[in-house]
Amino acid sequence: MKYLWIALLLVVSASCSNGPEPIAYGKDVCAYCRMTIVDQKFGAEVLTRKGRNYKFDDLHCLAAFDKEGTVPAADRAQVLFIDYETPHGFIDAKKAVLLQGGTLHSPMNGNIAAFATEAAAEAASKITEAHRTQWTGILPNQTQR
Repeated sequence: MKYLWIALLLVVSASCSNGPEPIAYGKDVCAYCRMTIVDQKFGAEVLTRKGRNYKFDDLHCLAAFDKEGTVPAADRAQVLFIDYETPHGFIDAKKAVLLQGGTLHSPMNGNIAAFATEAAAEAASKITEAHRTQWTGILPNQTQR
């Protein structure tokens, strides 16, 4: 009986994570378009204050999800973007440097990539001919805190 309670406690605590969950490429599906997430250079994740994680294959999908108001800004704990240069790496949306267009080709044609630093974005901009954009313009319902 003692082991049953321990196992139950572990299951309950594991299901209520408040941190980002790595995207399982080829397995996880986008919370908006329902396509399997496969491109490791693009994507995003929304974490709610209650511990739920929504994963996206493209910032375009995240913007569309945001416009629907499924998760109000007040209920969000964090919005994270996939780091274009470091697959599996997350960048807080408030700190990310975004490039759009040029030769960037994301899964749903949002063609927006996130970078951790100005220097990384500048170097990529020269190669891809992409231009800077702001995340607040992409996520119109997101408020700065």
